[in-house]
Amino acid sequence: MNFQKFTPRLIILLITIVILGVAGFFIYNSFFRPAQQIVKEKVVGKSDLFGTMLAFNINDAAIDMPGKIDALQKGWTEFKKDNSAYQNFKGNLKKLIQDRAKLVKATGFSIDREIVGYFTWNVIEPQKGQFDWELTDIYVKGASNAGVKISAVIQPFASWDQKNTPAITGCNALDFAYYDYKAGPLNDLTEYEIF
Repeated sequence: MNFQKFTPRLIILLITIVILGVAGFFIYNSFFRPAQQIVKEKVVGKSDLFGTMLAFNINDAAIDMPGKIDALQKGWTEFKKDNSAYQNFKGNLKKLIQDRAKLVKATGFSIDREIVGYFTWNVIEPQKGQFDWELTDIYVKGASNAGVKISAVIQPFASWDQKNTPAITGCNALDFAYYDYKAGPLNDLTEYEIF
């Protein structure tokens, strides 16, 4: 048998097999290998995953309160006057945060984006000079226990600062309820700076 006649063809065949093998390896690793296996091999830490969640949505605490969503939709100031409703809301919030903290720990996310309510001027300073950090503290403690940092959304609206601002009409979204449906330019920048 004459091997010289087959050598160029054999070399081309071997090179083709190597190229196809390498290409197949990269295609498999890029598209078909399970993501969990890649994560295990790469040893991804929590700080490597970037994203935000809305894990501790304050509005979810009102969902289990029959009739109380309607009360909250009248605005934070009116809602807070009903101590029984507020205590029920606060209890639901604590349970919600405790339950979700377990889920948040498993996600690997490092940041929770706070939703309206926890850092709303009207909730924290419902009357000029009187601060109430209770709901904010519940949230911060829960996020800390879950091992996540907070991306706070500070809402610069307090109904006592917005007294000359007309209410937002035709809207009953809970996000706006925390500042009594009044959202206009600040009237007292000094007070907001103190807040």
